[in-house]
Amino acid sequence: MDALCAPRRAIAREAGESLAVITRDRAWWLSLLACCAGAAVWAGFAPLADPDLPMHLSVGEWIYSHRRVPYVEPFAWTRPGEPYYAYSWIAQLLLYVAMRAFGPAGLHVLSALAAVAIVLAGAAAGRSMGLGVSKSTILGALCIAMAMESTPFLRPQLFMHALVPLAWALSFWIVRHRGPRLSFGVLALWLVSALAAGMHITFLVAAAPLLLLAARANADDLPRLLAASAAVVVGWLASPYAMNWPAVFALNLGYNAITAGQSPAGELAPGFAVAPVVGVALASLPLVVNLRTTRALERAAVGVLWLAGLVVFARYFKGLSPWWWCALPLVAMALQRLPETSERRIDLSWAILLPATLLAFTPTNVRLWNATRVHEGGLATRTLPSLKAFAAEPAAQWLETHAAIPPGTRLLTTFNYGSYLTWRLPALSASIDSRGVFPDSAALPDVPTTAGERSFGPWASADVAIVPVSYPVASVLDRDPRWRRVGTAVAAPWAPSGPLAGLWVRQTWLRAHSTWDGVSPDSLRLTERRPAR
Repeated sequence: MDALCAPRRAIAREAGESLAVITRDRAWWLSLLACCAGAAVWAGFAPLADPDLPMHLSVGEWIYSHRRVPYVEPFAWTRPGEPYYAYSWIAQLLLYVAMRAFGPAGLHVLSALAAVAIVLAGAAAGRSMGLGVSKSTILGALCIAMAMESTPFLRPQLFMHALVPLAWALSFWIVRHRGPRLSFGVLALWLVSALAAGMHITFLVAAAPLLLLAARANADDLPRLLAASAAVVVGWLASPYAMNWPAVFALNLGYNAITAGQSPAGELAPGFAVAPVVGVALASLPLVVNLRTTRALERAAVGVLWLAGLVVFARYFKGLSPWWWCALPLVAMALQRLPETSERRIDLSWAILLPATLLAFTPTNVRLWNATRVHEGGLATRTLPSLKAFAAEPAAQWLETHAAIPPGTRLLTTFNYGSYLTWRLPALSASIDSRGVFPDSAALPDVPTTAGERSFGPWASADVAIVPVSYPVASVLDRDPRWRRVGTAVAAPWAPSGPLAGLWVRQTWLRAHSTWDGVSPDSLRLTERRPAR
């Protein structure tokens, strides 16, 4: 009798184990959905405060209006006809269309959708690398955490945090998993590559999976590897700048005033000085994975990718994102070494704790959004709570209400204000080029390597000036009888100790275009815009 019952008990035991696995996987699928919701809230409530967002909106508006991408400087009066390439043109157009259609709410929703895509793309990359549902969900959560660490506000790089993991996932599925729908995978990888080439100049990282797969490939993998490589390269060539890529890299990554020496741009600060904990965590990855299980050539490929990201991150903070993208296989290998929990309650606790951790980051963004949303304007007001540029908002309001600004009015301004003022008052042509990197147009006092009389900037040819009162050119404008200081702005509400912005106007321009009665206020007061009821 026992002999007859033994097979039944074995079948029942296997069925129970299968049911437990199904129940466990279902809990983690629900955890993945909860992580998507937590990421959406976290990113969706991030204030529209990124200093570069106004310029991205301006370029997107230009592309929308002209139905083409720019090849020469579109805004700055100091660089007429000089080359300019909007390498983030897809992201910029997407940002402007969202703003045009739905106002600031559209940008918040776009940020939330990007966060959901990042979680799902990270999970897909984990699945393609052999991780189970639980560990791929963890990788998806890590992807959004790294994205928000390196890109806390809405900017083109946020979309790259979804596209690069997708490139990893698709490349692995095409080459390693030998799925029957090769053409579909190749087409999807081409689309991801083409989108990346229009999102950010770091699009070359989408080829990182090919390096690792080439080190792993055998003779049977070569046709699929070549198909994946062709999809990536042809995707890059789908860009309108395909024939200009050498010029794009030379213009934006070559020597310029901002990248030379100690840069005033925060994203160019050395990574280990800005985010040491994240840097140490990524740097220690090779110590926590079992690389002995891989071939020497594969270890070399993983090491090259990891080391390249480390060197860039050690020099530039903006290198955090490429380092993370290149380190994804190492992260997956580290997750594979995590022990599986045999206790169902413990496993369920982890499935609940993961999205709860993401949600724990949201209160800060919700509070910031609640404090800054009053300054989020649509196409009518064009105001944004730019962290570094909002000090110039009172000056912009004065010009808007006291002058009829003719298109092309030449504005002398600074590295921190140029992006915001280009969006805020489109009739002004700022002295800051659209990338803010060239010494004849960038705010030269912001550039430590530039000294002497050139630090005053092209003030003699400008019509209007909006610069911090602490700048050397401020005293020059105060002494020159051809200029008049209209006033000085009060401090921005979230930067009470920040530099105060002054507004100067050339006397001839003032008489020709202003309705001002000549009474100069003690300060330019900030008028808060209440949200419409």
